[in-house]
Amino acid sequence: MGKSGSSMINGLKIIPQTIGSIPGCMVVHFVGYIDSYNFKACWERIESIIQAGFIRLIFDCEKITYANCLSALFFATLKTVRPNGGCLIILKTTPSFREYYRTFGLDKFFNFASELDEAVAICESKPPNVFKCPNCGKKLSVFTWKSRRYRCSECRTILAINEAGQVQLG
Repeated sequence: MGKSGSSMINGLKIIPQTIGSIPGCMVVHFVGYIDSYNFKACWERIESIIQAGFIRLIFDCEKITYANCLSALFFATLKTVRPNGGCLIILKTTPSFREYYRTFGLDKFFNFASELDEAVAICESKPPNVFKCPNCGKKLSVFTWKSRRYRCSECRTILAINEAGQVQLG
């Protein structure tokens, strides 16, 4: 694993670290705070990482001191990497952060890990389920193996996905 190209953006340091054993995998360490003033520059840096071919991302949030735009960053990243077979793992968050995500139902969109080895294992072993909507044919991906219902982003059809990854109208 190697670190390269860290950058400081208005109170936030972004430190990328490649994971050599997994193609297209990178840990992004955040140090500092993410707010509305540095969000755009932060997103541009994440976009440049994705454009460089890193679509399996692990966001290390252990050293984030303040975050009021973090969910927006997570969803923007997920929306960008998932259609290309990528994933986003959120690493080292506080218990209150996870509880917030669970309370508002946001936990179903993300995978969380407590240790880097756990996050790397998730990236390595579980690519997202990619499928076509049976109603409109839009390519969709879901990074979960739990039976859940989803809605197609194109035609808004409700879909049911079982643990085997089979899709049905739902």
